[in-house]
Amino acid sequence: MNTQKFTDLNSLISLSAIHHRMVVYALNEQEELVHVDSVNRGKLCKCRCLSCGEALVARQGDLKSHSFAHESGAECLYAVETMLQWLAKELIVAHGFFITPELNIYESLSGPLRRIEAQENLDSSKVSINSARIEKRVTRTRPDLVLQANGRELLIEITISKKIDAKRLASIEQCQLSAVEINLSKTHLATVADFERILFTDNGYKQWLFNVKEVKIRNILRARNLEQLSLQDHEYKQKLIEEEALEAAKNRQQRETAEKNKAEENAHISDMLTAVLSQRPGLVLDRDDRKIYYRLKDGGLWFLWGQNDRLYLIAKNGNEQVIKVLRKIGLNYDEINLCYLALQSQYLSITHQLGFSS
Repeated sequence: MNTQKFTDLNSLISLSAIHHRMVVYALNEQEELVHVDSVNRGKLCKCRCLSCGEALVARQGDLKSHSFAHESGAECLYAVETMLQWLAKELIVAHGFFITPELNIYESLSGPLRRIEAQENLDSSKVSINSARIEKRVTRTRPDLVLQANGRELLIEITISKKIDAKRLASIEQCQLSAVEINLSKTHLATVADFERILFTDNGYKQWLFNVKEVKIRNILRARNLEQLSLQDHEYKQKLIEEEALEAAKNRQQRETAEKNKAEENAHISDMLTAVLSQRPGLVLDRDDRKIYYRLKDGGLWFLWGQNDRLYLIAKNGNEQVIKVLRKIGLNYDEINLCYLALQSQYLSITHQLGFSS
């Protein structure tokens, strides 16, 4: 330490007792912060609890770590945390500065095409401290360490085992008071020097509970995200229009191709029918000119409706499987007109035996 006012804050003083909820600092009759080893033993210490103000006794035995205890035997709920706040107050005033933690502010929302993200980081900084005081600012049950820095206030919350509850967090936000938590639950303070390193370096033991700048920055980030969302919505709608246009063009091309193929197929079938009939001048078709052509793997099969309930079946050469079925059915073969003869009423039965769908 570079100050003579708080000689009891020697960096080598042990703080191990605080991990057993034992207090080693208190206020003397002159309202000075004193260590348990610098005062008289027992009630003669003339010290008071930093948290509740009750009279203390100095326990300076040979077996256990030295500490203060309430003369009444009462247990003070925030005694250790308040003691550390007082210790932090004197150390910070003596050094004249405090190191704040960094703050990462992140906002995101889902867009129709991709997730929209925005963030801003406030770096850890060395803040010059004009003064520090202990007062019950946030609630009446627990003292707070309030630092004055360039006309602004900064609240320091020190926790060891208990987390800051939601009600206290809400009270801090309601007060619009920037607050930093120093969480000592995952470290072991052996000496005052260990505590100094946490206070005056950037480390993982500090985090912002509330930062008055954060609300403004979040609003800016949200506005930025909403602007990106509007642009993305426009991009998405344009993409839908383009995809619908491409789909329509694809469907139109497929339809035109199908119609062209069908027309070519019909023309081909018509040419085949002309050739078939030219070879069979004795066939007389009915007035409706009904005909069906089945395209098969080994060659096609014609069904031609004739007059007087006649049905002509003409199988292309090479379609032995169909010819075999027609013979099995018992249809007569017309050697002159080169076709099998059946009745129109037999059409469904024949196609069923051939395995054709109706």
